[in-house]
Amino acid sequence: GIPLNFKGMGVVRSLAVLHPPDTAFIMQPLLASTARFASLQHLTFDFLSNEALSCMQDLADRSLCVRSAKISGVSQISVSELDDALVVLLAKLGDELEEFELTTELPELLQPYARGFLPTRVGALPEIWHGRESLRSLTVNCTAFDDNGVHCIADNCPWLHTLLLDRCEYWTDMVATIIARQLPELRHFRLRKSAMLSDQALYTLGEVAERLRCLELEKSFSMSHFATEQLRVRLGCGAEGANPWDILLPSLRPPSTAEAFGQHGQGAMLRILGPPDDEVQHNDAWRELTRHRKLSIVRW
Repeated sequence: GIPLNFKGMGVVRSLAVLHPPDTAFIMQPLLASTARFASLQHLTFDFLSNEALSCMQDLADRSLCVRSAKISGVSQISVSELDDALVVLLAKLGDELEEFELTTELPELLQPYARGFLPTRVGALPEIWHGRESLRSLTVNCTAFDDNGVHCIADNCPWLHTLLLDRCEYWTDMVATIIARQLPELRHFRLRKSAMLSDQALYTLGEVAERLRCLELEKSFSMSHFATEQLRVRLGCGAEGANPWDILLPSLRPPSTAEAFGQHGQGAMLRILGPPDDEVQHNDAWRELTRHRKLSIVRW
């Protein structure tokens, strides 16, 4: 693996590939070779690339039997191939998998050009989620599942306690209903913004607030301050005082990348997120990047 503070920053990293004799193919078999370790339980691999994925194709399905797999990479993976990476990896990981994390990044120099592009919409993938009753934690930052995709995950992974999906552009309020009805053990959930999400999603999550311990929320355009405060109260975080900037000049209110609210009694944490492009997780703390499109007024 690589140090945690390098993840999410688009720092290019790669392993040297192999050039077998008498063949035009190049490969990086390190990831695929881990299937030979019968006692391996926890796998961390931060050098995902096309070469590493190509070697995975030769493995038998569900043959990489680990309990935890945390995989990330930058290098040669293109935007159009990210969904294929998810399918290939999950096809090879065994049914005993309890924790899966896939973080893919574009190189830092290319990230500004990718902003604003809608990812490919991904629906139900029953072939990769079937038999995943053991899965407890799922974190994926690249695949844009729609309502059907989330429904398929909930159907096949009913005992999830952590669900963190960063691409929510195609979600509707139905996703909140799926979460509330089908994932009774869920404790940590992330809801990014979508043009099709509204206050109804917040009210639905509020109905199961007693089950949650941490809710990460990036407010959508159709979500009101009132509904957010009602959710905060239901979570046991207390109500935030009215801010005049929300009424007069909401676009000028200095936004923090993450606002962690203290727990009250058995209450949960509500973390208000900014856009993913403005966030970097550094040493387990959220750090805000300064952008020219933001305006902060410190003193009159």
